[in-house]
Amino acid sequence: MASEGVSSSWRRSGGQFGSSSHPNKKDGKHGVSPKCFCGENAVLFMSKTRSNPDRLFMGCRFYKARQPNCKIFLWLDEHVAGL
Repeated sequence: MASEGVSSSWRRSGGQFGSSSHPNKKDGKHGVSPKCFCGENAVLFMSKTRSNPDRLFMGCRFYKARQPNCKIFLWLDEHVAGL
């Protein structure tokens, strides 16, 4: 999965990168916004890739800042379906 072109972050109240990583699904308000492996709430991003245009995913809040991050990656639709 390419990560170029990712935009539009949004934090849920209180966006590989490689293979999917799943933290505890019941973390966060109502079990929707999981905690990253670094302890922060995951942030919502929108994919702008050709293979997944406008698809929402959750990732570490430090990802877009291009800082070291925990590499959490969850497609939102798959995560919600698994709740």
